[in-house]
Amino acid sequence: MFQESEIINLISGFVSVLLIRLIFMKKEMPRFRFLYTAFFCIISGYLFTILEGIGWHVFFNLLEHCSYAAAGLLFFISARSMRASPATTQESEHA
Repeated sequence: MFQESEIINLISGFVSVLLIRLIFMKKEMPRFRFLYTAFFCIISGYLFTILEGIGWHVFFNLLEHCSYAAAGLLFFISARSMRASPATTQESEHA
């Protein structure tokens, strides 16, 4: 079965993604899509952790770890893209 902490992680992850989306809604920049996708991968990993406790343990465990690996890669890409053009970020904040 699954643990209560896994369900709490899933719920808090959904709430976090909604809050981040609301905060950055006005700043629709193309490079934030990697950040949003990375958060989606984290949420997917949380969901796969819960599903792993129900059935198909090996399959959902593989999906969970692939989701976390994809999230790490996407966070890296997002950080690189934000670092690559800091002037663009400052210009868009003053506009």
